[in-house]
Amino acid sequence: MSELHGDMTAEPKAADELAFDAQWYLREHGDVPALIDRGWFMDPLHHYVMAGCREGRSPNPQFQEGYYRSIYPDIATAIDEKVFNCAFEHYLRHGRDEGRRIRPAIRGALIDLTRYGTGNAAVQDRILVHLSSVFERLVDWDFWLLTREAHHDVLSRLDRFNVSRICIDRIVGDLAVRLRDLPIVTFLAPFGPSDHYVPAFRTITILPEVEPHGAGHGERARRRAALARAVAVSEYLVCLTRSDRATVIGEWEVDRERALLLHLPPSARIAGDPQLPLALRTVAGKSFMVADMTSPSAPAEVAAAALDGLRDVPGEPWLVAVVAAGGETRLRSALSGAAERLAVVEDPAPATWRWLTENCAAFLEADRHGMLPGLIEDALARRRALVSARQSAALRVGEDKDNRYDADDPSSASAVCRSVMEHPFEAARATGATIRQAFPALADAGSEEPLCPLFERLGRAGRAPGPSREVLLGLRDGNLVHTSFWFAIPPSAAIRSLVLEIAVPSGYPEPSALVVASADGQPDTQELIERGRSARIVVALPSKRVAGRVTIFARRADGATVKAQPNWPGVELRSAAVLASGLDLLHSAGIGTAEQPAPDRESDTDFVVSTINAALDAAAPALNALEAAVGPALAAKPALRLTVPGMPSILRAATPIALHLTRHQFLQPDLRYHGSNKDQAARQQYLRDRGFRVITELAFDWRYGEVIERLDSERHNDPQVIIVEAMLHHPLMRYLRERFPRAKLLVRSHNAEVLHRIHTHTASLLMERGSRLAWLDPREAVTRGGNVFAHWRYDVGAIGLADHILSISDWETEHYWPRIGPRSKVSTVPYFLPRDLIYQGPIPAPKPRRCVCLTSASPGPVIYDAVRNFVRLVDGLDDPGDWNFTVTGSLDERYAARSSRCRFVGRVENPIALMSEATSMALLSPFGYGFKTKVLDAISAGSYTLMPQELLDRHPQEVRPYCLPVDLTSPASFKAALQRSEEPVPEGDPNEELRRKAYAAMDAVLGLT
Repeated sequence: MSELHGDMTAEPKAADELAFDAQWYLREHGDVPALIDRGWFMDPLHHYVMAGCREGRSPNPQFQEGYYRSIYPDIATAIDEKVFNCAFEHYLRHGRDEGRRIRPAIRGALIDLTRYGTGNAAVQDRILVHLSSVFERLVDWDFWLLTREAHHDVLSRLDRFNVSRICIDRIVGDLAVRLRDLPIVTFLAPFGPSDHYVPAFRTITILPEVEPHGAGHGERARRRAALARAVAVSEYLVCLTRSDRATVIGEWEVDRERALLLHLPPSARIAGDPQLPLALRTVAGKSFMVADMTSPSAPAEVAAAALDGLRDVPGEPWLVAVVAAGGETRLRSALSGAAERLAVVEDPAPATWRWLTENCAAFLEADRHGMLPGLIEDALARRRALVSARQSAALRVGEDKDNRYDADDPSSASAVCRSVMEHPFEAARATGATIRQAFPALADAGSEEPLCPLFERLGRAGRAPGPSREVLLGLRDGNLVHTSFWFAIPPSAAIRSLVLEIAVPSGYPEPSALVVASADGQPDTQELIERGRSARIVVALPSKRVAGRVTIFARRADGATVKAQPNWPGVELRSAAVLASGLDLLHSAGIGTAEQPAPDRESDTDFVVSTINAALDAAAPALNALEAAVGPALAAKPALRLTVPGMPSILRAATPIALHLTRHQFLQPDLRYHGSNKDQAARQQYLRDRGFRVITELAFDWRYGEVIERLDSERHNDPQVIIVEAMLHHPLMRYLRERFPRAKLLVRSHNAEVLHRIHTHTASLLMERGSRLAWLDPREAVTRGGNVFAHWRYDVGAIGLADHILSISDWETEHYWPRIGPRSKVSTVPYFLPRDLIYQGPIPAPKPRRCVCLTSASPGPVIYDAVRNFVRLVDGLDDPGDWNFTVTGSLDERYAARSSRCRFVGRVENPIALMSEATSMALLSPFGYGFKTKVLDAISAGSYTLMPQELLDRHPQEVRPYCLPVDLTSPASFKAALQRSEEPVPEGDPNEELRRKAYAAMDAVLGLT
């Protein structure tokens, strides 16, 4: 305690959390003066060092010892293990530098993030980065994030001990009225004017873009109307560029004190791996300039002049034009074909924008009236030159002429761009000097930060934050609960447990109700309540941000548990109370005496809960005594007694679990690019993106008994979702139904299995016996027909026992599954490439004339049929010219056709990289159902896919423009398809379209929409 003692002996300062306040200590702890008078301690500091710190007493009014221990369980554990004497010692040594909170929040703010994803993605991501730093600095504030999605991988980066999230889709009733009840002071709209302004709060609006004041039509007029509302409602408007601030002050007549400037953090702080579109893969590794063409008023003449200036620069640099969504067609049309070495990117993703700033040689501002927010900050941070107009409203310093062109003469940009690209380092130094002169605060401090001072200013003058322990409950029918409800508690509340009193009506259709309560990161708490009775359930809460869900199940007379139905009589939530500490409950209930205070145990909530449970399990007299003592005590505490109706609900529940059962091949590295493995990886990506913890169980060589033994012995927490891959469901489905009765059971169908088996056996007969007529052989018919029948039984059993079938294509959803079971239990969840398998490497331009017949690490009959057709069509060409034909895979010499015109390369490590050097990939077999996953591989590598028309008709509409039909009987058709494959592939991202469709379908199946 030497360091602690040294700090305490310093001269006390007002409101100093590092000082020991002797006078306050004596007033707060009434027993200390008597102890000093008796000579046991010399002074208040001596008492604190020798005894008070270990007893959990606070040294000053600013630092709250008990609160610090309650929200940081790791510190409490370290104190129990004698690593620290008290929480104050930890704060002095480490906590202050770590930014830990020392007392409950004194103010709260509501952050409207519902517009996330509707504007420039890179700008919005950098605003989030800045907000994260604000949340970290304002440790005395609580921040409530208003969102649209239950689980969001990007917004989850904002989660901290002082942050909670509310999903607007969960709020019952009028949104503004419900939000008005929150314990908050300030409303911040970080992505532009909000649709959810609440008059009760003092408002700040960040303006990513500012429309000029005046008449307009369509979308621009709508945005101007929204901006007019923001000007009227907001106390402060925060702009991201100097030109936008000038527009707000000049045209919208906003006082200068209300219009502030915020510099975004550099794009280097954007997280995530870039997924480069095809247009950027062409320029990867080359020198290029990034042109800001995001504004509709940016003149195409500037881009044309830049292209002209770069034409003769050594190294043949490119121009990458960044445009708004849908702007590529307009720009290319305006350039009238003068687009050599031009790449156009529409609204790049945040990580893609970071990649552009990292790898470009210079920036070009094309619009004299405005600049992309963050461009100045990136030019300074990346030390890149910024070419702009002399008349630029965003960056103008006296008579500065470095790196400037005349906006009235766009052709003057040609010479400036040429000079900058020929001497990039000198131009970057000139740009840095200009920015430092224009924005001294940015140069000195790295950023101008108006938000923290604004929060503090509004917090001092704003309304009180409301009760510090307020539970938000989502109930639709008064105090009645039919199936479930959500709850949330502000992170500022130093709480340990939530006590719910629930009554089951006498008219309940089953003998009892099982109440399951879960809090974020905590094990489930269950209570069985008989019909006509009531009980209290104590929910242990985590010390950070707390949210959770209470679900009602019915327990039948035979012991089976079923889901409660919405039309059943609801159970009644009679009360909800927060226990700030075990001391409150024990003293209120008369448990413990002054003679035996037991301070260590009284403050331990675990002891409180165990005491309650022990009393509940005791004889009737003890139970009645506890009921009589605790009930009135809770009712007499208005600060802890909470009003239930009319409260909004919260989005974050306990981390859900998804159990994924599949074959052991899923984790084999050499099968990473196998179609079904890619499909399963994409499904796990979805689950993790939606906040699920995924547990994978593998079946080795169809040994299902081992899987069942592991599931019984490992004692997983009950999963909310179970996904069973095709071909595994027959032995496991009934067990899973019994083992996890409350889980949603889903089966993934990779193919129309019966039809696919028929095709596979037909291809096998062609491979082994050379004819389809071999089906007429009774032995073949019995053996292979029996296999087809077995798969039909698999699918019948699956659709009968599963909650839902996840079909891989619309064709199977509409033409296959309705013949086996209810159509209502089938949803199309299309295949898509997971993020880590999307090809990110370079794509040559132009591509060599190559066609690849891509097989598999474990080829089957359908693959060998495709190889035979490919070799036959290649040999049938009159003159292959300089075309290169490649066949991959470890092929069996007995079944694989050979040709001197084809190059057989065996197994390749990365087949997608091979396709990036080919114009097309061939899948020339009519056999097989499902989704040929190699099609998306080829698209990501910038290649077409050649396939028979009947196979093409079974694939999604999204990929058909990237596929070329081939008549397997006509070499001329094959040659025509090869010639068409030399054309550029269509623009677009079908993989992203399929991903969105798959995510939406899974959301609907899981009830997340």
